[in-house]
Order: sequence, then structure tokens, then C-alpha cells
Amino acid sequence: MTTKTVARVLTEDPVSIRKARSKVQEETGYAPDPATIYRWCLRGVGGVKLEHVRIGKRILTSAAAITRFIEARSTN
Repeated sequence: MTTKTVARVLTEDPVSIRKARSKVQEETGYAPDPATIYRWCLRGVGGVKLEHVRIGKRILTSAAAITRFIEARSTN
């Protein structure tokens, strides 16, 4: 994770993994399990990882990061 990624996620209205679930549902109609979103952050899918920031035990992402992740996965 780069400083650029941290700054981008934190300035894009960060959301928790649970709230990210509802953001994914808004965009795709599919509500993944929070463990799936966690896995997208840590391992990624097809070489694409969901941008995130870890602050203590919490992982935060953003609605814009989710959109970028979905777009990147849709082009593959």
C-alpha cells in the first residue's frame, strides 16, 4: 500500500467493511459477505485488490475505491 493510496482512500469518505457491503449492493445488486470484501482487500481477485487502509484493527475503504475495483474487474 502506498502513501498515495492511503491519502486517496482517506479523502474519499472512508467506510467500514460492513458499510462497503451495502455500497457494493447499491452498484451491483449483490451483497457480498464482509469476509469477501476483506479478502478483496488482502488478496484481491485476478490481480486486482480493493484499495483500503488499515487503522488499528479496522479496515476502511471508500465508495470510489469500490467503483474502481468493480470497473477494473469488469474489464478483465
